[in-house]
Amino acid sequence: MRDLSGFVETRQQLLSLKPNHRMNWIGFAVAHHLNSNSSKAVEVLEAYEGTLEDDYPPENERYEHNEMLLYKISLFEECGMLDRALEEMQKKESKIVDKLSFKEQMASVLFKLGRFDESESIYRSLLFMNPDNYKYFIAVQKCLGLYSDNGQYSAADVERLSALYNSLKEKYAWSSAVKRIPLDFLEGEKFQEAADNYVRPLLTKGVPSLFSDLSPLYEHPGKANILEQLFLKLEDSIRDSGCFPGW
Repeated sequence: MRDLSGFVETRQQLLSLKPNHRMNWIGFAVAHHLNSNSSKAVEVLEAYEGTLEDDYPPENERYEHNEMLLYKISLFEECGMLDRALEEMQKKESKIVDKLSFKEQMASVLFKLGRFDESESIYRSLLFMNPDNYKYFIAVQKCLGLYSDNGQYSAADVERLSALYNSLKEKYAWSSAVKRIPLDFLEGEKFQEAADNYVRPLLTKGVPSLFSDLSPLYEHPGKANILEQLFLKLEDSIRDSGCFPGW
């Protein structure tokens, strides 16, 4: 069993012995965090920042300081202190060099504050940077109110989702995610058509993870049968003509 209270005491003793070492401050904060006291962890990090000069950090320590700032912001977010997290990000933006993590955290905080338009805008800019990141697509859906934890969508939502992914597909035609995610909400003939378009290039390339990728769809009523018929059709065509149907 972990003695987290003892860990906190040990880290405090180490900090008392060497208060000039950054890692002792961060270690003390992490100890409080692990001991389910995130607010105290924030206090420790702010106390550490109070010991620094205004022009800190030097060039060779910018990334380490950036990591500490992002950690503190995540603690604010974890504590539900979203306004403080946003204020801290705006105040310390120039000292945060990991701009990708900064954008992700900013989008997350804005979403939790209910500022969905601003959050969506950032997630769309992140999609431009990495259009194969499933998390960004799902985040855009959430910002638009088009995400369901149980995967059940109304006909109107499916129509809106289809329009969303059709527009995204025009921008990111090479993205695998933009083709795969619609398979989760499409049904019937539209699902079959989308699945056909999705699997053909991957079968041609011999991607071994294709069937693992599709396996979650087997839980959706009717989709397993559609996929079975699709693959049998493709197999028969390859056996008869050496190519996919219509090629």
